[in-house]
Parts: sequence; C-alpha cells; structure tokens
Amino acid sequence: MTRYGTRIILPLLVAVLAIGSCAIVRADEIAESARKIVDANKDAIVTIEMVIEMKMSYENQSEKRQSKSSGTGVVVDASGLVVTSLTALNPADRDLSGDESVQMSSRIIDAKLRMSDGSEVPMDVVLRDRDLDMLFLKPKKPADQPFKCVNLAQGSAPQVLDTTLTMTRLGQIANRSISASMDRVSAVVTKPRLCYVLSGISGYSLGSPVFTLDGNMVGVTFVRTNPNKDNDSMSARTDRVIPVALPCSTIQSAAAQAMTAKPEKMDEEPPKPVIKPTEKPAPKPATKPAPKPPAKSTTKPAK
Repeated sequence: MTRYGTRIILPLLVAVLAIGSCAIVRADEIAESARKIVDANKDAIVTIEMVIEMKMSYENQSEKRQSKSSGTGVVVDASGLVVTSLTALNPADRDLSGDESVQMSSRIIDAKLRMSDGSEVPMDVVLRDRDLDMLFLKPKKPADQPFKCVNLAQGSAPQVLDTTLTMTRLGQIANRSISASMDRVSAVVTKPRLCYVLSGISGYSLGSPVFTLDGNMVGVTFVRTNPNKDNDSMSARTDRVIPVALPCSTIQSAAAQAMTAKPEKMDEEPPKPVIKPTEKPAPKPATKPAPKPPAKSTTKPAK
C-alpha cells in the first residue's frame, strides 16, 4: 500500500470507529433513561385477575361456563383507581367476531389486583366504556396507604417516528415481572378521536402505559374497533380491530367519571327459594261440602 493510500484509509477507519463509538454511547444513554422511567413507574403497573361467567348461544343451543382471566392494569389515582383494556380482561363483553349468529354475554363474578409485592386487593368494577375499550376498577375498601400511580396530568404528544417506551406485566409463568420495550410511533390518528399507532404493540400489551423517553406519559394501550359492521368483505373483517394508545387527556376524562361512579354489582344469580325441612306449607282452609238437594218422593198421591 502506498503512502497516499494509507493517508486516506487511516482517517476513514478512525472516523468509522468514532461514529460507531458515538452510536454505542447514545444507545447506552437511551437505555439508561428508559430504565429510570421503568423504576419510577413499575409499582403503578399491576396485574388484574378476574373470574368471569360466559354464556354463548348458537342455533337455539346455549352453553355457560366460568373462566379466569388476567391482564395488565395501570393505577391512575392514589386511591387505587385502575384502568385496563376491556377486551384484554373480558373479551366476551365486546363481541368482535362479527358473527351475528353467535350471541355472547358475560358477567364478572370476582375481581382483584395482584400488586408488585404479591399482595391481593379485592376490587369493584365502577365503569365500562365499550366504545373506548376502557374498564375501570377501584378497591372495595379504602387503602391504608396511597397507591403508587402514574401522572396523567403530564401528558406527552409524540410525533411520527418518535421513540416510545411501553411497560407491561408478564404472566404467572414469568413471576409477573415487569417488561419494557421501545417502539416507534408509526401513525398519529386524529379522527374521530386522537390515538397513536405504535410499531411493536400487540394484543399482549393491552392495558399497558406508554411513555416518551423524557419520562412523560403518552397514554394507555386499548383496542380500536371498526364501526362499519355492514361491510362483510374480507378487507373489512381483517381491518375490524387495531391496538392503539389513547392519550392521557382521554383517560383522565373517563377517570373523573369513574371516581364518582357507583360500583357495579357482581351479577350473581339470586338463589332459588328453598323450604327448610322444619317448615311445612300452611294448611288450606277447610271448606264445607255443598248441601245435597232434597231426595225426590217415591210415594204416589191418593186418589
């Protein structure tokens, strides 16, 4: 190699190594910032566990069964108010199949929070918004200490291709550990209401909070449904639902209603009346027999 070639190649190698080092340093800085956001908000990310009774009817036949479900929720108020995705916890409450021949209904039998330390908190359902896919719950009894919660007042409005951080709770198989992933905003939808489409979000992340890398909250992930149910084409069926992040302002407005809403009754079927063994039915009042008509005389009158 000539001296001339060496003079050109060596500076290029130095420049490439410098750019690579800067990229590594930048990636480490981003990861460190993301870890701080996770540590600051992980206690506000909880697991919701429910027992649900589902009833399905098809062609004059019906089936009823109970099942357990669990998913991620976000504590949005120090009183313990939690928001999550209705689709994630109780999909039968939002029939998204599009098959009108199958009728589904459900009722929640029991609900509780599984906190980060493993403790359980019995919960009441206080608000369902099927259009927004929101489900709000709050503790049956006031807590002794305030809950750790996210700050909806400091909402962030990311732009397309901005980096975001999504936090969720894994299932029991992973000891309900906190999980975090960085995605990018692939679309900002403004009508009919503002929402954000994220590149890496899926059904497993529903009910999870989303943050920007400055620590401010973008919103929570829900399912957006296609209101056009008349079109039964293949494209319409595949475009029926999409996971999105609704902004903090939308959640804050719904949370204000949930704070004053009365708890829903856990829709248990009323027990059938049972007569105790010691109880006897009241005796019927005695009735007098109807008087018999007088017997006809068999003697003939004298002539």
